[in-house]
Amino acid sequence: MYVCEVAGGRVADPVTFALDTDWNLHEHLGGHGPWIAHTAGTVDSDLDGACVIDQVHMLARHAERYPTTSVGRDMAALVEHLAGAGASGPLAFVSSWRPFLFDPARQLEELTRTGPHAGTASAFAAGVSFASRYAHLHNVSSTDVPVNVFSCTCGRVRDTAALFAAGFFGLDSASHSLVQIPDRDPARGGDTLTPGKACPAYLADGDAGRPHAKRLTRAYLADALAPAAARIGAASGVNLTAHDVFTMHELCAFELLARDRSPWCSVFEPADWDTFEYSRDLLHYYRSGPGTPYAVPLGRQYVEATSALLADGPAAGSLFFSFAHDGDLLPVLTALGLFGHEHMPAHHVQPDRLWRTSSLVPMAARIVIERSTCASGPGVRILVNDGALPLPGCPADPAAWCPLDTFLAEIGKRLDTAPSFADACGLSPDVPSAISFLRQPAQASL
Repeated sequence: MYVCEVAGGRVADPVTFALDTDWNLHEHLGGHGPWIAHTAGTVDSDLDGACVIDQVHMLARHAERYPTTSVGRDMAALVEHLAGAGASGPLAFVSSWRPFLFDPARQLEELTRTGPHAGTASAFAAGVSFASRYAHLHNVSSTDVPVNVFSCTCGRVRDTAALFAAGFFGLDSASHSLVQIPDRDPARGGDTLTPGKACPAYLADGDAGRPHAKRLTRAYLADALAPAAARIGAASGVNLTAHDVFTMHELCAFELLARDRSPWCSVFEPADWDTFEYSRDLLHYYRSGPGTPYAVPLGRQYVEATSALLADGPAAGSLFFSFAHDGDLLPVLTALGLFGHEHMPAHHVQPDRLWRTSSLVPMAARIVIERSTCASGPGVRILVNDGALPLPGCPADPAAWCPLDTFLAEIGKRLDTAPSFADACGLSPDVPSAISFLRQPAQASL
């Protein structure tokens, strides 16, 4: 095994576990890990030299963050319990472990600022990377009007958008304008970047909405983590619950984001991580993906707004960068038809699944929709974390490009069979039912 120095002791390398590096922990953190590329089912994304990208849309998750307040509270309570119980064996390190949350009031919920996976650095670097690919779509000297960058009002999302924009446009704030869309505003209806929070029926539906997914996942974890709780508890001389074991997984994941090393990771075997990862996949599949009938109505808001801009072409604007949460990206992937229904049992791990949140919505995840002009006409392509995915209903193409007319027709057919956002959510006819904010000033178009 690889070893490294952590908190005064030698522990297994938290990423590879062994000399065989085919197994990588970052690929099993269920959306709690740093950004990684999505590779499953993707094709070569090299652009045909005869084509020119003339419009790009990005919907991104916030960059790497510290735990939420509730998760941080669970972590603190568990560490206090283990230290007080005199945990030994694989948990002996707890007595000398230095918490990575040294200032919880300022850290919880916000972007990480330390280590190689610092969210602040990650967001800026992503902007620089996009500038290398799409800078031709914005020439600062060619326009006096700033380009709109869109974000919900959550602090870590807003900060991600601002740092990305600084990396893309440069530190000159006059080149772009941050447009903040309220996370929760009943008066806005469907005119939002966070449709799940604007859908009362989805939030209340215990049979098919958000509460159903949470209940399903809790039942799975109670059974699936019981063996690990018994094994680790016996080896450490403490009593552990399934929830304790889940919290230890999260301690590993979030300490990796802050420090890139964590003794909590070495408490577990790769099979334990498969169980944890599946719990995260199960939660999101039934909460924001094909497992809930609300996914397409929630995702269609962004898909319809973006499709209209793709049809209009660069005359409507060339750059559309939007920022929200993982639960806002996954319904979009579902509405696009990139992931259909899979067998996702709630009692055991389904190993041969495509739905893996570790690479679909890691921290800083992004869905990119490119429009190009080629000799054969305009085309569209979708990249998920830099992986180009073939579009359902489109002719086979080695780089996953789809004729624009075909793409729009396929999206139209898919959405025609699904309820509208207003109908699915039970919205009043007095509030907006579609996105209207996603636009650029005419002068910002090239």
